[in-house]
Amino acid sequence: MAKRVGQTKVLLLYSQQEGKCYYCGQILEMNQDSRIGTSVDHKIPQSRGGTNELENLVLCCRSWLVGYNGTKNPGKGESSEQ
Repeated sequence: MAKRVGQTKVLLLYSQQEGKCYYCGQILEMNQDSRIGTSVDHKIPQSRGGTNELENLVLCCRSWLVGYNGTKNPGKGESSEQ
């Protein structure tokens, strides 16, 4: 079972991303106790050897995570297919 990303890392990511979805820029709703509509995503999936280190994590809106079609971030040239 995958290890859950801790709240400290989530808050650091939120700060680094200025409270916006990494992929689409939507404002993320989050506070110390809750992250409504916000998900943690792995740049390199854990199933492909990705880790829970900050460099491999991003925050995104759940609508993006559920709806992406293989190209997670066309604006930054990243793809989930590696």
